Amino acid sequence: MAFAFAFCLGAVSLTGCGDKNADMKEAEQVEIHTEEPAAAVPEETTETTEPEEKVTTTAEIITSAKEDITYTPSDGMMSVGLSSGIVQIGSDIFKNGGYYTVDEFISKFGDRYDMSGIDPDGVCSSASNRAIITSRYDEDISIEILYSGNTNSEMIRKGDAIVYSVIPSYPDNVWYAKGISSNLKDQGISYDDAREFYNEFGYTEGENNDNSYGVYDKLTIKVIGDEANLFGCKPVYTYAFTYSGDSVTKFRLLDVRAIV
Repeated sequence: MAFAFAFCLGAVSLTGCGDKNADMKEAEQVEIHTEEPAAAVPEETTETTEPEEKVTTTAEIITSAKEDITYTPSDGMMSVGLSSGIVQIGSDIFKNGGYYTVDEFISKFGDRYDMSGIDPDGVCSSASNRAIITSRYDEDISIEILYSGNTNSEMIRKGDAIVYSVIPSYPDNVWYAKGISSNLKDQGISYDDAREFYNEFGYTEGENNDNSYGVYDKLTIKVIGDEANLFGCKPVYTYAFTYSGDSVTKFRLLDVRAIV
């Protein structure tokens, strides 16, 4: 079975991976519009007024509408490589590896994700820090971001730190290079299909060095990023297929080394 036919791919438009700005072009925002019903003008009557019907609240409308939200991998995900570090979560495109400051990340995604727990004017350790952000439109989308400083100072302004890893909390509605889904459970993807996926990028089986992938409890591969990040170096991405028996269950970005 050819690997290319093993995945169901969508058709939401997104430009291909050609340069940094194109890599990070965001998908269209999922919006839910609600309108408060206009108040009815009461008529004069001598009859007893019937009790008012319960007015559906905005929160209830959003919850109901959210159940109809569906996501598909954007067209542009078909053309990006593993070396891009790109991941689509829901309808948004993120680039791993250290290409945003915290200030830039908030400016770019803050309208769609609750980042109230991140004070950009506060201070943080120059070492690795973490924060959890959640979608304003879909409570099922939760993301962990990791950020650190590009300085030898012990403490830095948080907004100046660099976001180097964007990790979805759940594998559903997550896609990587060539539109491969993170959640592969019950999709009939075999061990050989996973090997073919790596082979399509020019990687060969062997020691876990450049342009090769290792075979352990996971099919893992290390890939060097395609451009220098804000730390001034090319990151190294570790991807992995997880399998049970002969069936592959998950694909994910396992680790990001932003400073090499």
